[in-house]
Amino acid sequence: MGVLIALISTPMILNINAEESLGVSGSFAGMTFLMTPGETLENPKVDVIFFNTGKTDLTLELSAQAPIGFRFRFKETTVTIPLEGSLRIPIVLMTESDLAEGNYELSVTATIRNESGPSVNAFATLKARLTVI
Repeated sequence: MGVLIALISTPMILNINAEESLGVSGSFAGMTFLMTPGETLENPKVDVIFFNTGKTDLTLELSAQAPIGFRFRFKETTVTIPLEGSLRIPIVLMTESDLAEGNYELSVTATIRNESGPSVNAFATLKARLTVI
């Protein structure tokens, strides 16, 4: 069974322009996950929360960075947050049976998407740590 061994949540606000402003927080930020190979951690308390503090609806594309042998699962990878709204995204964490023991960095990124596609300069990232035993 996966163990959450640290919780440090640091909210942040990303002001992109006068219309778009994205806040991000959640229990994923700053956590250290202790897992074994082949394990799935589906804890409803592991999440990221996005806040739309701008003047228009925001569409976000979610992505994750992790070592080979580790996977994230989001219910959706593209989400829209209404003006002055928020959205909580639960995260499922999975280690494959051949993931080597060690310490790894994990990250979840939300990129603001507009009519022309994902923005290169408008994103927010939360990081966590994984220890495989």
